[in-house]
Amino acid sequence: MPNVKHTIGLALVVVLSLADRRVPTRTDLTGTWVLRLDRSGRPSDSAQSQNASRQTGLIAFIPLVNAKVDWGSLEKPEFVGVHNINIAVLGADTSQSCVPCAGARYIGDDSIEVVLNPVPDHGAVVLHGQIRNNTVAGRWQVTAYALGDTGVFRMTRQ
Repeated sequence: MPNVKHTIGLALVVVLSLADRRVPTRTDLTGTWVLRLDRSGRPSDSAQSQNASRQTGLIAFIPLVNAKVDWGSLEKPEFVGVHNINIAVLGADTSQSCVPCAGARYIGDDSIEVVLNPVPDHGAVVLHGQIRNNTVAGRWQVTAYALGDTGVFRMTRQ
């Protein structure tokens, strides 16, 4: 017959060990962020686009609760929002869009996908980045039938 004190002691150690584990928490995207997009890829052919190597503006998100939304460029967003960035100069197609809308979702615990102009499947600006505290940094590209503009971005909570 096993020692009851030993079994209880072992169970207590296991419970305390599990209770002490830190579960990574995701950064909540709710709120206003300053977003800077820097072009590093092939510029589009338009003269307007070639003059826009950097775009800076604001983006604000709220959680998407009790609604199901699937856009052409972003499936199952967890956050929806608006932005004030001129994405047309980056080569995005804003003729059939919901500009200035945006959507975002987590990809793992420390990565997100943000899409500016998420309704069309081509002509959106798609950002993939890593979250560190109140900053997200990564790469962006314009979805296009051919190669779209690309670059890097930094998003900082305001």
